[in-house]
Amino acid sequence: MSDTIRLRPHPSLLSRGLIAAIAFLGPVFLVLYYLTAPEGPWLFIVYLQVAASLLIGIAVSRYFGTAIWVDANGISERGFFRRKTRFDASQVGSVVFVITLYSSLPQGAPQLFICGHEGHQLVRMRGRFWPLAAMDTVMNTLNAPLVRLPQPMTSKEIHGQYPGIGYWFERRPVLAVLLFVVSSVIGGAISILVAELVGPLPGD
Repeated sequence: MSDTIRLRPHPSLLSRGLIAAIAFLGPVFLVLYYLTAPEGPWLFIVYLQVAASLLIGIAVSRYFGTAIWVDANGISERGFFRRKTRFDASQVGSVVFVITLYSSLPQGAPQLFICGHEGHQLVRMRGRFWPLAAMDTVMNTLNAPLVRLPQPMTSKEIHGQYPGIGYWFERRPVLAVLLFVVSSVIGGAISILVAELVGPLPGD
């Protein structure tokens, strides 16, 4: 039986995520406590802070649970928001490696797509989250046809050549924009509700 190799995301993702969360939430809650203390609904802000802390704790837990397992018999993945999924080697039709160009990253970043026999995506490894060494391990371990695209490509070009890969919001940008608008409206409504609970600024 083949030895299974466990691959982990970039270790810096956790530290960068925690720094970003603290940098954003810290000043926000300081302002809210200033506006609500001592006579405002400061207890409600405490509940919000506890809820935010719980969400951060869940995110940290999900990070440590995120991994890819690979051996000659197949590949398994536990994503950040998903349960563990397993694909046998017989289900893998090809492995596609490409350097993807981004407007924010002109030099590009590597991506690895493990595809089924019909060209649909089974597992995706993005260079922003997975080390290149982890991609090399998958390419060298899976006994599947390997396609190395010789030239860097934009996401649009990749999806045009391989329409079965990519996330749903990349293949359906109109729906993605609609969901973003709806979530923005909901976020605005929540902000208005919090403002009503906080009440007028001191001195108003």
